[in-house]
Order: sequence, then structure tokens, then C-alpha cells
Amino acid sequence: MSLTLVGHEALTDISRIAGLTKLEWLELSETAVTDLSPLAELTALKNLYLGSIPATDISPLAGLSALESLSLRSSPTTDLSPLQGLTALRRLDLGNTLPPTSPRSPASLPSRTSTSPSPGSPTSRRSPACRRSSSST
Repeated sequence: MSLTLVGHEALTDISRIAGLTKLEWLELSETAVTDLSPLAELTALKNLYLGSIPATDISPLAGLSALESLSLRSSPTTDLSPLQGLTALRRLDLGNTLPPTSPRSPASLPSRTSTSPSPGSPTSRRSPACRRSSSST
């Protein structure tokens, strides 16, 4: 099951999504969502796209153990530590997200995670444990 709500700039409350526990694909890009806590109940999620949203706290994502692909492109998130235990995570899009010198960059993400660095950020500051994708989407 999938749900795409891209570009709904008036969307701020996603509490009703919490009941969609079989959801595997969710895209909330370009919305005004700031509270991601309803996503904590979506444990079947495999693909989650949160590009260009104002949410800064991604800790509700910490329990999404089935998550394979996550986009935080152009988001104000700087603390990626909630993603450390997501062992199924294989793709992480951080384009235009982290400052190149962020102390909480993807250094401790699962070793099989492929990250898309921000344009212009030196890949030498990324974790050697992470494989990096040089393509930009």
C-alpha cells in the first residue's frame, strides 16, 4: 500500500496516517509537516520520502526497522543518530540537508547504506563505512 501527498503545503497534521500500519510507501515531500511522531507506528514502511519539509526531529523514525529507502533532501534535519539502528536502510538521500561540517553526519549509519551527499560537500567528510552515490536526483 502506498500514499503520496507531495506538494500539499497546507498539510501539517499527519496523525490520521498512524492507523495505516500496512503502508509500505509514503511520500510527504513539500508539505508543512513538523511532527513526525505518527510515523512511528508505520513499522511496515520500506520507502519514506520527507524532502523539503520543516520537521527537524527524526527520532520517530528510529523504530522503522523495515525502512529501506529514506529521503531527507532539503530538510533542516541535522541529527541523524535516530537512524543508527535501521539495519534494513540501503538508500539515504541527504541532498541539501546536512552542512558539510555537521558533527552528526552519517558516520554511524549501517555500513550497507548508500548516501547521496549534498552538492558541494566534500565526500572526504563522509564516513568511509558508507558507500556513497555520486549521482544526484
